[in-house]
Amino acid sequence: MIDRHGKCFLVAAAVLALVAVSAETALAKKNKVIATVNGKRIKWKGRYVVVGISGNGTQIIATKPARPGGTVRTVGFGCAIDPRNETTFPLTPPPEVCVATYTETKATLGAQTNAWFAPQGANVTYYFDGTRLTGTFSVTLDPLVNALPAVTIEGTFNTALE
Repeated sequence: MIDRHGKCFLVAAAVLALVAVSAETALAKKNKVIATVNGKRIKWKGRYVVVGISGNGTQIIATKPARPGGTVRTVGFGCAIDPRNETTFPLTPPPEVCVATYTETKATLGAQTNAWFAPQGANVTYYFDGTRLTGTFSVTLDPLVNALPAVTIEGTFNTALE
């Protein structure tokens, strides 16, 4: 027979397990983009990751805010394809229909922005289960200012379609 303290412990353990499962489920639903930019790992998540999808294509834009003096990093990529209309996954559109961009802006007075762009040639692979769009992307971006070196980005994304 379980005494009063034992019952309290069991109830507390059950509540803790329920909260842990709820927190894990809530965390799993956040939009995420994780990428390596020229060897540096950057993670964007939550409301800073936005998905735009229509009959004309799919785009994912993620920005990482910064404190004054820091660097705001933004990555964007997409393809002229709507994964909701496809039936076979993984779906890898031809690189000719996929674009990507990356910017770094110093958060100071007189902000300086460095930008890279690929009007085509991004490699994107989509998985879609009816509610979540996930996958991988990789691209080498050319600078918009010739004095900068090219940037190589490889990453993953996990987003909700509402």
